[in-house]
Amino acid sequence: MTDVLQFIILTVSVLAVVPLLFVHVGGVGAFVEATPDGFFFPAAAEYSLLFLAGWMIIHFFKVGGDWAFVQRHLCVPTGKDARKSAYLFGGLLLVCPIFWMLPPMIFRTIQPEANPEQAYILACQLVLPAGMMGLMIAAMCSATASTATTQLNVYAGALTSEVYKRFWRPHATERELVMAGRIITILLGLVVLAGAILIPLLGSYTGWVLASTAILSGPLLLPTVWGLFSRKIGLGSAWAVTGLGVGAGVLAKFGLAADGPLDGLPVLGLVNEWANLNPRVTEIVIGLAVPIGILLALELTLKKTNRGWEALMAVRTRRAEERPLQPSTLPARLCGSSVGMIGLLMAVLAVMGSDQRLTLVIFSGVLLAISAAIFAVAREKKPTPVANAPTPAPEPVAVERE
Repeated sequence: MTDVLQFIILTVSVLAVVPLLFVHVGGVGAFVEATPDGFFFPAAAEYSLLFLAGWMIIHFFKVGGDWAFVQRHLCVPTGKDARKSAYLFGGLLLVCPIFWMLPPMIFRTIQPEANPEQAYILACQLVLPAGMMGLMIAAMCSATASTATTQLNVYAGALTSEVYKRFWRPHATERELVMAGRIITILLGLVVLAGAILIPLLGSYTGWVLASTAILSGPLLLPTVWGLFSRKIGLGSAWAVTGLGVGAGVLAKFGLAADGPLDGLPVLGLVNEWANLNPRVTEIVIGLAVPIGILLALELTLKKTNRGWEALMAVRTRRAEERPLQPSTLPARLCGSSVGMIGLLMAVLAVMGSDQRLTLVIFSGVLLAISAAIFAVAREKKPTPVANAPTPAPEPVAVERE
C-alpha cells in the first residue's frame, strides 16, 4: 500500500516536472539544440553497448528471481492476476525511466557544471512550488525507507525459515521464530549501515552498486530461475553455482585489477589488459558466463531427475482448481484516502497564495481524480465463488532436498 502511494505521488510529480522544465528551457527543440554532440547516444565511456546488453540480461534474471520482486506475484488472488502484475511491472520498467531521466538530462543544459548526482533534485527545485517540492522529497525518503524495510523483511524471513529453522532449530515455536527474525533483521540492518559508511571510503556508491549487481545477481538468481525449468538442477547444484560464481566474480574484481594479485602474470597479460580497460564489462561477463557455464555443464552431465522436481510435479498435478477469492478493499480505500487528503492539502496551498498557483491547482486536481478512481475500483462488484468449486486445500507434499 505504501509503495503504491509513493508511486502515485512521485509519478505525478515527475510528470509535472518534465513539461515545466521544457517551458523553462524554451521547448523540446531548444533542449535538443543545447545538448552536446553524442548526448543522446545510449553508450558512453565505460558504459558501452556490450555493458548495456549484459546489464539487460542480468536484470532479466533479477526481475524473475529476486525475492523482493517475486513476492509481488505471490500476493495476488490468482495466477491470472500474477501475470497481470508481471506485465504491469514490465511495462512500467520500460516507460518510467524515460520520465525519470528527463529532468537531470534537461538540467544538464541549464547548469552543465552541476553535480550529476544532485541534478534531479536541483531540476525539481528549479520549477516546483514549495508544497510540491516538499511532498516529493517526503515521498522519496519514504520510498527509500520502504524499500529498505521490504528488503530486510524478505531476506530476514528467508534466513529464519530456510537457515535458522531448517538447520538449527527445526522444532522452534512461532514465538521463537518471530524473535529470531527480528534479531536477523537487526543484524542485516547493521551490515547495510556498515556498508553505507565504508563504501564512500572505497569508491563511489554508483560503482559499488554496479559491481555488486553484476557480480552477485547471476550466481544468486540464475540457479533459481533455471531450476524452474530443469529436471536436474537441485539445491546442491544451486549452492555450487552460487559459491563458484561469486568466487569467480570477486576474483575478477580484485584479482585482475591494477596492482591486484593476478596483475602482471604473463599468462594473463591480455586478459589483465582488457579487464583494466573494460572493468564494467568484465564484471558482467564473469557474473553471467561462469554461472551459465556451470549450469550448462550440470545440465549435460547429470543423468537423474532431481527429487525436488518430482515433488513439485506432484503438487502441480494434484493442485485444486483456482477459486475466486474475496480480496480486502481496505488497502485501496486507505491509499485513496491518503491521495485525496494530499490533493486537498495542495489545494489549500494554492488558495493561500503560492507564486505557482496554477501548478498546484493542476496537481491537486490530478490527485483528487486518482483518489476518486481508486474508490470507484474498490467499489466494483467482487467475484462470486463458483458453484461446486473444490474447497479443500490440497494436502502438502513433503519435498525432499539434496
